[in-house]
Amino acid sequence: MSDAESLSPSPPAISLSEAANVCLRDTSSPPYIDRLPVELLCRAFCWLPHFDDEDNGVSLNSRTPPWIPVLHVSSFWRTITMECKELWSWIPLGHPEWTKMALRLSDPVAVALCIPGEHIFANLDESTSVAHHLMKETFTLVLEHLPRVWYLDLKMARPESSNVEDGEHYAAYVRARQMLAPLRSARMSQLISLRCARTDFLAESFSEESWASQVRDLWLVHQHFGDASGRV
Repeated sequence: MSDAESLSPSPPAISLSEAANVCLRDTSSPPYIDRLPVELLCRAFCWLPHFDDEDNGVSLNSRTPPWIPVLHVSSFWRTITMECKELWSWIPLGHPEWTKMALRLSDPVAVALCIPGEHIFANLDESTSVAHHLMKETFTLVLEHLPRVWYLDLKMARPESSNVEDGEHYAAYVRARQMLAPLRSARMSQLISLRCARTDFLAESFSEESWASQVRDLWLVHQHFGDASGRV
C-alpha cells in the first residue's frame, strides 16, 4: 500500500448505526466479511494498536499505523473503523497526517500516548532517517492535546552518564529535557497510567505534581531521583 493510498481515507458517508441497519434491510446475503456484529468488530479493531512487531516495521508508531489495512477491507469495515473513537484514541506518531487524523477522530475521548525518545530526541542531521524527522514533527502536534492524555508511555533512551554535565551524552540529555518542557506546564488531569523508562525525576524534569498526583498505575524502569543512590 502506497503512502498516497493509505493517507487518503475519505470520511464515512453513514454512521455505525446506519451501516448496521443497511445490512439488516438488505434482502441479499451480505458478504461473510460484513456479517459480524458492529460491536464485535469494534472490540476486535481496538486490539490493533497493541499489535507490535517492530522487526517487520509494524507498531503503533510505525509510518503507517497497524489498523490502516482494515480501512481497505470493505466499505462497511471502513465506516466502522473511521467511527471507532477508542481505536483512534491510541495516537500514532509515525506520520503527521495520521497523528492529525487520530486526534480528530478520537475527539473528545481521552487518548493514549507512547513517546519513543530514541527517535524524537535524536539530533537531526543529514544522515537522520525520514522516520526520525517525521516523529519529531508529530511530537509537536500532540502537545496541545496533553490535557486529554490518560496513558503516557515515555522513554528518554539516555545513556547512564548523560546527566553528568561533562559527560559525552550531556548535550543530547539536555535536548530531550527541553523537548519535554511542555509536560511541566500541562494540565493532564485525566492521566491515570504512567510508564517511564530511562527518564528522571530531578529538579525541573518533565514531571509535575499537579498531574502526577492522580496516577493510579505507575511503572518505572531505570529512573533517577536526584543521585545514583536514588536510582530504581
